[in-house]
Amino acid sequence: MIEKYQAVKIENKITFSGSNLNNFFFNPKLFWDRVFGRDLFIETTNTVLGTVIHYCANQYLTTKQVSSQDIENYLQIVDSSVDRDFIRNHYKDMGNKLFEWLDSRVFGEFKSELPLQAEVSKYGVLTGTCDLVIGDTLVDFKTTSQLSDNTKIPMNYIKQLQAYYYLCHKNDIVINQAKIVYITIPRIGEISEKTGKLLRDYPCRIYELPLEREFLDILKIENYLKAIGEQIDFIKENPDKAHLITREGVEL
Repeated sequence: MIEKYQAVKIENKITFSGSNLNNFFFNPKLFWDRVFGRDLFIETTNTVLGTVIHYCANQYLTTKQVSSQDIENYLQIVDSSVDRDFIRNHYKDMGNKLFEWLDSRVFGEFKSELPLQAEVSKYGVLTGTCDLVIGDTLVDFKTTSQLSDNTKIPMNYIKQLQAYYYLCHKNDIVINQAKIVYITIPRIGEISEKTGKLLRDYPCRIYELPLEREFLDILKIENYLKAIGEQIDFIKENPDKAHLITREGVEL
């Protein structure tokens, strides 16, 4: 069974997710809007495809069986704007390619779809779900279109990995390296709208991009999470002044 995304709520706490972390630095209004539910998660074809691929990875790792019926049931409840046929046409090829990668990389102890949380202040709690931990390696899966050889990990993914690294650290899970594993969306048999000619095929590929060690500095991560926690505590203890931080009032 695949469940739709729901933000983690904890009584008397204010939670924020690792996937929202980058917004604190580059779009603070959006960060707070998401924290307080003013900006709701909107499903797109790409996000739904990503959810399906994450499901496939977890099911393959834990049971070696992927239920096409579970996927179809999920596609029936997603937003009507989602291109369901696009997902149906691509997830099997992408899943099979990912299964090959998993077979070649996952040996011994692993943890899949691991939900974690950790307090960053009196009222602030960071939450997140790690896609995969293999030994001391943290792995985050991303679906994408074609990548070039000089592709680098974007900052929003770096912040997300840092959040998961912190969560693992606080939950006594030793991590010494982290990486993004991209699964590309295949483009097979496409016709050019301009020329009407058959375009070059791009089969699904797996790209591993390791996170540079300098980004796994736990003290630096703790410092900026502490700053977020201080703002959360101020909002919680001074709701009438919350607009000074969030730009809007809040309901707690």
